[in-house]
Amino acid sequence: QSHYDSMKRCCIFVSYCAEQAGVTDVIPKNEGCTEMAKQLKKLGYEFYAFEDAQMFGGNFIPSPGDILLWGNFAKNGKDVYSHIGIVQLAAENRVLVINGNNSNSVHLSDLRAEDIDSNKLQDACWVHIVFSDEVIDLSSYEGTR
Repeated sequence: QSHYDSMKRCCIFVSYCAEQAGVTDVIPKNEGCTEMAKQLKKLGYEFYAFEDAQMFGGNFIPSPGDILLWGNFAKNGKDVYSHIGIVQLAAENRVLVINGNNSNSVHLSDLRAEDIDSNKLQDACWVHIVFSDEVIDLSSYEGTR
């Protein structure tokens, strides 16, 4: 397996978006999801369990630009993550997350409360990213791998 095959291209995609938006001071550049999570924690961002989102009856309201991390949250006392995406849109019962490396392409995940298999995302978590008042619009992004 080559280094390219083992890289978390989803994380590279998030880093690329941050770089294009000029916010690498807010979302650090990184090749790995677990390392990205460590850097986000060092920057003081708040992490929320996936089920804490308003769409599941919790108090956390995901916002555009927030991060969704998939993986084994706090596995054996260590945070280990295998996938990452950026919240594009959040509504009461629906969240759109743009992510890279889903079938080797950029993908928009439409997460609807009624359709989510809680076992599949039980180890996911939200990271609330605090930006300036500037809105980062990824809706017109037409990238490929």
